Amino acid sequence: ACTGCRKEPPESPRCVMETRDDFKGIIQKMIDADAIIIGSPVYFGSATPEIMAVLHRAGYAIRGTQRQHLKGKIGAAVVSARRAGHNFTLAQLNYFFQINGMITPGSTYWNLGFGGAAGEVENDKEGLTTMSNLGENILDLLKRLH
Repeated sequence: ACTGCRKEPPESPRCVMETRDDFKGIIQKMIDADAIIIGSPVYFGSATPEIMAVLHRAGYAIRGTQRQHLKGKIGAAVVSARRAGHNFTLAQLNYFFQINGMITPGSTYWNLGFGGAAGEVENDKEGLTTMSNLGENILDLLKRLH
């Protein structure tokens, strides 16, 4: 939160931090996308620090410009959890979409799957159905918006 991106607001989002990461490419892909799906496993009751770092940094950079680059785009959060923390994590990720004026479609249940070990979530039939329905809803919404 250095707010360097808000000094002399640019037209395009930027981060003044000199880092050796993919942030510039990630934020450009977010701007170019019609829909953004952000997913995270649940670690200690919340999204991973890495995904939250991307969202926080993107949020500052996007909101530091002269226009709302993500407004009206579709955004959906998906999470996987071994046992608990999924509702908070879904809300945590959805906050990013809401504060940026994005449209968040639903499904037939919350967008989550249960599983502990790698690949175990593939055994959650209801979770897989929910994700499939979410995908269909995103496609339907994209057609309606365009």
